[in-house]
Amino acid sequence: MSRFDYSYLINHLKINTARRNFFFEIYVTKQTKDMLAILLELNVIRRYLPVTRYKYRIFPSWSAHAPTYRKIKVYGRSVSPIRLSYKALATIQQIILNSVLILQTPYGLLTHKSALKRKTGGKVICFLL
Repeated sequence: MSRFDYSYLINHLKINTARRNFFFEIYVTKQTKDMLAILLELNVIRRYLPVTRYKYRIFPSWSAHAPTYRKIKVYGRSVSPIRLSYKALATIQQIILNSVLILQTPYGLLTHKSALKRKTGGKVICFLL
């Protein structure tokens, strides 16, 4: 497994969505399981099911007419991560409109809207356009 689990999950999701696969299987850790819950909430994936203890089957959500999100950009990195404060998030909120930032905060993984409600900042993991 890669050193940074979020990018592993998101890259597989992007590849399999582009190929329009009905499902794909990957190994999941606690970190990526939290990310799956957020992607399910945002309707990027339809569902995920455990196959074995660490292997999950993921069903991406895609449509030929109206894609859920046009792009998913990974910004998470282990060396010099991008950190946003609560004040910066409040400013960015007005700019990004319908896009979603996923942040790693002291409360776990949150979307930028949830982070604003909790008045916290965090490291940027990915950006869904």
